[in-house]
Amino acid sequence: MYERPSGSIFPFVYAVKPDNKRAPRPGIQRDPGALLPLAWILGDEGYRLDYAWLNYPEHPYRLEPPTIAEHADLDYSRVGPGDYFLQPTRTPLDDELERARKYVPRGGTTLELRIMKFWTQFFEFCGRGSVCLTPDVQRGLLPGFEAYRNMGFRLNKNSDVIQIASGRPHLAGSVAFFIRTEAMWKGGPGLFSAWGMDADATYTWAWILYDRMRHLTQRRGLYMVALERPADARFRGDYAAIANDWKAEIVLEHDFVDEL
Repeated sequence: MYERPSGSIFPFVYAVKPDNKRAPRPGIQRDPGALLPLAWILGDEGYRLDYAWLNYPEHPYRLEPPTIAEHADLDYSRVGPGDYFLQPTRTPLDDELERARKYVPRGGTTLELRIMKFWTQFFEFCGRGSVCLTPDVQRGLLPGFEAYRNMGFRLNKNSDVIQIASGRPHLAGSVAFFIRTEAMWKGGPGLFSAWGMDADATYTWAWILYDRMRHLTQRRGLYMVALERPADARFRGDYAAIANDWKAEIVLEHDFVDEL
């Protein structure tokens, strides 16, 4: 169990795909339904919710991504040791290369660059259509799931895994990830993040962590679960109910040392 520092939670939120006709505005964040149960988990540990960043590209939007020198600065000087960035959306490490229909747009900010650098130790490739784990992380795959080191996902209807390194997956459904670290860089803040490969999977996974797998959220490391929806899944307006309908099985446990 964590010994609670007197820390704060700072949501780091991605935005929906930009509409070139409209400038950025506060109400266009991705995955707000997943943000709530994740914040409640840390709130129950005694952390307090502080202000959020909307990691959104500058307007007018560019056709090509900005160079490093052109990234916009976000002042995060008040965030330090004992605090957490709270991220409910997949980091788009390779979305701009993959250009899948449902990609996550980068914000082009200096804070995003620093967080993305932390994520690259876990993923050789991470886009909406495919994910490849780094060799170090692959060693944490549980027996029988070694081929999940390289995954391809359905891009319409749902985000089910349709391809793994050895062919077709032996489990139905998608995957989701959870990570907790107390420091992403030396002397810096921690990260508390959970996400699936589409909005439905992300919402569901956050509620499962809050409702059924709270023990996992108290561990340091990167974890992946096989996430299976029931064949007759039907959303009836009750977010908490989906946590009882879906199955989640841990298939990857990767421990690492925090950059304290």
